[in-house]
Amino acid sequence: MLLGWNALMITAYCKAYATTSNEHYKQVAIQQIQFLENHFKTQEQWKHTYKNGIPKINAFLDDYAYLIEAYIHLQEITANEIFLYAAQNLTDYVLEFFSSDNDLLYYTHQAQTDNLIRKIEIYDGALPSANAVIAKSMLYLGIIFEKKEWKLKAEKMLQTLLPTATKHPTSFAAWLIILQELVFGTQEIVLCGENILDDLPLLLQKYIPNKVLQISTTEKNNFSLLKNRFENKKNTFYLCRNYSCKKPLYNINEFLAIV
Repeated sequence: MLLGWNALMITAYCKAYATTSNEHYKQVAIQQIQFLENHFKTQEQWKHTYKNGIPKINAFLDDYAYLIEAYIHLQEITANEIFLYAAQNLTDYVLEFFSSDNDLLYYTHQAQTDNLIRKIEIYDGALPSANAVIAKSMLYLGIIFEKKEWKLKAEKMLQTLLPTATKHPTSFAAWLIILQELVFGTQEIVLCGENILDDLPLLLQKYIPNKVLQISTTEKNNFSLLKNRFENKKNTFYLCRNYSCKKPLYNINEFLAIV
């Protein structure tokens, strides 16, 4: 069993739930992340494989990239902030142990010494570039946690590759998605209210690119996007950019018409 591939499957289940509202897909995604946490994670770090009850080989960059992405999607379908903190912690870890001198990220952990050369993978192959997936996650989490340095890091990573990406776009699709978001901006979508989860499936069913989605059923939270957003326990919907929000709406269908 491979960590990265299972993380990709979790993201797939999250997207399937978002599209169909089939509760089974959400429950499988939650069960899968619990399995990964219980079997691929050691006290030191995450592992790449799990076989015969034993986790082996230090996780590679793509394992972490797809795992961070999975945690972000889990937060979007469950409104559970614990998944955001997990994504934040993994991103901090990756930046500490996989960074290079040219803004991109190495494929292997700095403690792995059995490679003569630490390679940096930038192209999309059968799977999206791990560097690109990490960069897109940093744009998302940078807004959630007010980490401007993460957005700057993602921009620098893109700038490093942009000349090559524009010449060979089919090999850099994941990077060009990031470029699109930087050009057109990110929609910050905020949903608040004790019963907001009742309306969440309708929002998830609509395809909204270049977005950050944050949901909360309680006023007790530490996120800037959610600060002072609750109004008399009513389901409240905000469309924001750069933490500046339009007038709140209280009907999901009216909100869907403007996003």
